[in-house]
Amino acid sequence: MLLNIKTLYVTTFISVIAPSCVYAVDESLEIKKYLDNSAYLIDSSIPNFSTDVIRNSSSEDFNSSLKKYDKYASYMDKENFTKIKKLNTSKIGGVGMDLVYDRKNNIRCIPFTDSPADNCGIEYQDILVAVDRIDVRGDSLEEIAELIRGEVNTSVELTIEKSDGHMESYEIERLNKVYKDVEKTGDVPETIKINRFSKGVALSLKKELLKLSTPDEKRIFIDLRGNTGGFLEEGAECAALFLEKGKTIYKYKSKSGTEEHKTLTDGIAKDRKVIIIMDSLTASSAELMISALKSNNPKVSTYGKVSSGKSIIQDVFNLKDGSVLKLSVGELLFKDQDYGWQDVGLKPDVEQQ
Repeated sequence: MLLNIKTLYVTTFISVIAPSCVYAVDESLEIKKYLDNSAYLIDSSIPNFSTDVIRNSSSEDFNSSLKKYDKYASYMDKENFTKIKKLNTSKIGGVGMDLVYDRKNNIRCIPFTDSPADNCGIEYQDILVAVDRIDVRGDSLEEIAELIRGEVNTSVELTIEKSDGHMESYEIERLNKVYKDVEKTGDVPETIKINRFSKGVALSLKKELLKLSTPDEKRIFIDLRGNTGGFLEEGAECAALFLEKGKTIYKYKSKSGTEEHKTLTDGIAKDRKVIIIMDSLTASSAELMISALKSNNPKVSTYGKVSSGKSIIQDVFNLKDGSVLKLSVGELLFKDQDYGWQDVGLKPDVEQQ
C-alpha cells in the first residue's frame, strides 16, 4: 500500500497519514492484466480502468467502478481476505445455511437440514434483514458471512422477514459442523438432493446412484431446489452421469473464443428416467446440469419454477500482495445457440403453481 503525507487544515495545521493510494505500481499492472485478458463484461479500455486510475483509487471506489459493468465482480484487499480465510478454521462456527440474492435483491436463506438455522425455525427462502441488529441489505455475501460466523458456541442474532411479511429475531448458537452436499431425501420415489456443487459432488452423486434400488424404467427425482451453483466442472460431471458418450454438456464463451465440452464415456445413469425439481434459486452450475440433460436426454423432464437465470461465470485471481480480484470471465451457452440463460432462467416442463 502506498501512503502519502497529506496536510489537513483543521483550526491549526495537523499532519496526518492518509491512504490516498490503495495499489502499488506492480499491483495495478497485475489488476490491469486480468482486466485486459480475462474480464468478460468489462471493457478494459474504459478510462476508469487505466493503471493510473487504479493506482490512485481506494478499494471502495475501485469496487464501485467494477460493479458498474460487472455486478458479480469484486476486489478484496489482503486484510479483509485474511479475515475471510480465518472464518474456515475449526474454532470458527456458523449457523448452517447458504445465502443468495434473488432477482428483487432480497437475501434469501437456504438452511441445511438439522443445522442451527434449521432447528431454530429459519425456513427456506426466508429473507435475512439484519445480523446482530446491523442492517445487511445491500452488503456483499462475503461481508454478511463475516458477521454471521464467529467463535464456536457463541451466539449471533439474525433478524428475518417471514413469508407473511412479519419480522422475527433468532438467537442462534454457532457450531462447526459439516453438511452433506449430496443426500438421499426420499424413498418412494427415490429422491437425491444436491445442495451445491462443491469439490467431489459428482463422485458423491455417482455413489448415491449406484445405491438406488429403483429399476431404470421407473423414475427417480433429482432435487436442485436452492442449489445456487458452485464449481463448473462438478456440474458438468454430474450431468455426464446421465448422458451417452459424445453429447455436448455445455458451450462456454470467453474472450478467448467459444469452447464446446462433450462427454467422453457413457454415463452410469444414461438409461434412467429422471425428473429434476427446480425453483427460483436454482442457479449457475445447477442450471448447466438441467440444460445439458434437457437438450440431450429425452428421459429427463423438469418440474418446479423458472430458475434463477445465471449463466455468467466468475473466476478468482489471487494477486501477489495477498489481495483477491473476482471477475466474470465467460458465459455458458445453450447447446445449439450463441446465447445463454442469463437473467431469463430455464422454464420447467411442468410449472409449479
